[in-house]
Amino acid sequence: MHGLGFFLHMQPFPIGKNKLHHFKIVWQIIYKAMKRKVDLLWNSFKERMGISEFKQITLNLDDLIQPAQGLQSVEVQFIRKEIDDVVSKLPSDKSPGPNGYNNEFVKGCWSLIAQDFIS
Repeated sequence: MHGLGFFLHMQPFPIGKNKLHHFKIVWQIIYKAMKRKVDLLWNSFKERMGISEFKQITLNLDDLIQPAQGLQSVEVQFIRKEIDDVVSKLPSDKSPGPNGYNNEFVKGCWSLIAQDFIS
């Protein structure tokens, strides 16, 4: 065979009206094989992991979690001097934060922008 006849003969799928039917059969075979593999893997996983049954919780969380005393100071607002001290101690050679401003900018413009941070 030479020319076009050779390529038509070597083609893995039929030419003409049976082409779509052949594709459908091929994909059904592939799908079934894949489904069998998935089912086999899932069953193997379940067998290896085992199946557990839920049992009621026997721990009393009220006994485990005790209320902390003396946390009233957490609710106290910061004073301006505390904030100024933290800003003055910020390292200047760090990369910008999520807002795009680096610490050098914040420290340099603190007198102008402090009220925005504090309020």
